[in-house]
Amino acid sequence: MARHCRICTHADREQIDRALLGSEGQIAIAARYGIAQSSVSRHLRLHLAPTIANRLGRYEDIDVERLRSWGTGLLEEALLGAVKARNAGDAVQHRAYLGEARKAVELVAKLAGVLDSQPQISVDARRQVAVLANLTEEELRKALAGAASEPAATLVIAPAPVPVIESVPVAR
Repeated sequence: MARHCRICTHADREQIDRALLGSEGQIAIAARYGIAQSSVSRHLRLHLAPTIANRLGRYEDIDVERLRSWGTGLLEEALLGAVKARNAGDAVQHRAYLGEARKAVELVAKLAGVLDSQPQISVDARRQVAVLANLTEEELRKALAGAASEPAATLVIAPAPVPVIESVPVAR
């Protein structure tokens, strides 16, 4: 079952969105509206940010460099907030700003191509089929055994699909 966004259905959604676009921290926004900080963060990441990017994209080109610049700005703001909170002796706010800084570092790293949250493997199926078609079953088994870091995988090669025979009840 899909999760429903608590911010999108909140009576004060417009005010929350405006607060998120301002300089107020997520924790303060969550406390003011009586919602979890994780809900605020999720709404910002999954709903508000894509909407803003879509609207901005209509008026100006958004490229990786611009996004990286914005991410760096977010990182600087989070670090500045962390320093101010530490100097004020507010451990809770300090920790919250450090969490925001961590997220900003992660964002900048992803935009720079240094960090990939979802590694992708591209396989040219045509080439794979052509290569595999020329291998014997024994060569395939050796290749799988050598490639696996865990115990060798079991390869089952069936010559053709076996037709399914429906069972017929037997009278007793």
